[in-house]
Amino acid sequence: MTEFLAAVLSRAALMVLEALLVRLIHALVTSSFRVTMPHAA
Repeated sequence: MTEFLAAVLSRAALMVLEALLVRLIHALVTSSFRVTMPHAA
């Protein structure tokens, strides 16, 4: 049971980290696009 809980927790932590990485990359890309092409925003 503890191994199952550890697997579920690790998978949930990985999902949270992945979501944060995606949001961070998206924010960086959008900000860089705004800097290079201000008329497109």
